[in-house]
Amino acid sequence: MAPSGVEEEEKGAGGGLRRFWGSLWSYWGVFDIGDFVPWLKWVNRVNGVRLAKELDEFLEGVDVFIAGTDTTSTTQEWAMTELLKYPQAMKKLQAEVRRIAQPNQPIIEDDLDQMPYLKTVIKETLRLHPSAPLISPRESTKDVQVMGYDIMAGTRVLVNAWFTEAIDELADANLVHKFDFALPDGVELDVSEGGGMIVHKKFPLLLVATPWSC
Repeated sequence: MAPSGVEEEEKGAGGGLRRFWGSLWSYWGVFDIGDFVPWLKWVNRVNGVRLAKELDEFLEGVDVFIAGTDTTSTTQEWAMTELLKYPQAMKKLQAEVRRIAQPNQPIIEDDLDQMPYLKTVIKETLRLHPSAPLISPRESTKDVQVMGYDIMAGTRVLVNAWFTEAIDELADANLVHKFDFALPDGVELDVSEGGGMIVHKKFPLLLVATPWSC
């Protein structure tokens, strides 16, 4: 039997990238035994070597540009899940967005300040399902002073990921503006979470999107 298009894609560059990112997010999201049992820190190095080998093998044949889209798409999926779970919230959000939006025009960032309920929806989604509460840890390379605080060289720095909120708001606003959403016939809404650094849904969200016209 000839391989399907999906199987071919999994064998190609796209499949290699997906496999690598799957390994990376899983690696970042697991229990770090070296932080609690110092003499077992070698386990982390072994895992890191394996991951580095996967990346080297992938980059041998592919030039890639990696963008931080995973957290945004995951937040959108969770937002839609919660809005389908609470239909009245969906209707209230659509009414707000469609009242502010200009006819036949996409919603832009300047419109967001007029959409307080949209901001509430995204904040609640991030509270319930923080896709990546913290960006990958960084370490200061020298002594610095930030906002009056002395930060010593070697200090681990954790950056809050909520700065992506405006991107999530813009994406969600344009979706609920242009479409009405429903579950396919016979499909039940599942809210189970998967594991890893990025908290995806355990099972992908399946939706029927119907274009809306004013």
